[in-house]
Amino acid sequence: MEQIEMKKHKLNNSKLILWLIACVVIYIAFLFWGDLSSIGVIIRTIPTKIYVISLLVVFFGFFIKSIKLLYTLMVLNIKVSFKDSLFIFFIGTAFVITPGKLGELIKPYLIKRKFNIEMSRTIPIIFSDHLSAFIAWIVFIAMTIAAFSIGYAPILILILILVAGISFLQSKSFFIKLIEKVTSLSFLQKYRPSILNLYLSTYDLLKIKPLLITTSFAAAGCLTECIPLYLILKSLDIDIAFGQSTFIVGIGTVAGTMSMLPGGIGVNEISVVGLLMHLGLDKSLAVSVSLIERLFILWSGVVIGLAVLLFTRKRYFK
Repeated sequence: MEQIEMKKHKLNNSKLILWLIACVVIYIAFLFWGDLSSIGVIIRTIPTKIYVISLLVVFFGFFIKSIKLLYTLMVLNIKVSFKDSLFIFFIGTAFVITPGKLGELIKPYLIKRKFNIEMSRTIPIIFSDHLSAFIAWIVFIAMTIAAFSIGYAPILILILILVAGISFLQSKSFFIKLIEKVTSLSFLQKYRPSILNLYLSTYDLLKIKPLLITTSFAAAGCLTECIPLYLILKSLDIDIAFGQSTFIVGIGTVAGTMSMLPGGIGVNEISVVGLLMHLGLDKSLAVSVSLIERLFILWSGVVIGLAVLLFTRKRYFK
């Protein structure tokens, strides 16, 4: 694993700029599709205090997620200060607009540069982070699905797949024997320690206690992502229950994640717009609310992450 070229994990400004340009194009298309003039009126109608409260709630969510990162490092017996975990977490948010969020591999890369910890030990942290968030969203969707006329079958299937997959990954003796057998091939022998580290870290993070704790952190973080949509809709005198807003954000997030597109852009927004229109909102209003919600949940993190990256570049890239 340590043989992976570090160039793949270094900042690639040109690619990041290309993704940003692509995102801008997609959002411009959404603006025109939703009627630009109507969207402008709706944005100005929302009270400033709603924007401020929503931003504060999102910041609190980021804080919770940074603590989750610190906890997962503790589970793996990796000592990192809260300050560093906070910086590394925020730098990672700048790269969520990469396909499949692969840019978040910057986190284990920075830990290696700063603390000389093998990436094979810390890469599973990314998997654990996404898995715990996915579990939390599935639970919330299952709890709020009654608010919409949608069957439980897809959710139950996902839950069964998750339980089966996690249980399978906990078959420690099986996987160790499998790794030893696969890496017995001459050209793979040198990778055995790294592959073994990769699995053992994954195994430790998927034990019942760590998984429950990380999922609890994830659930708290997910709830903070549901509040802005609820506040925005309420400020526009739209009758909506918090469970409905939770379901909408959850479906949008899961759909965007499963699409593997950068930040789930396009898929997330379309899902949210579709569900809002299902509740009776007109197209312009649904598009406006969706874009504002994403501005808080996705783009505030990207902006903060880029700012933290610039501020701490000498700390991690000297």
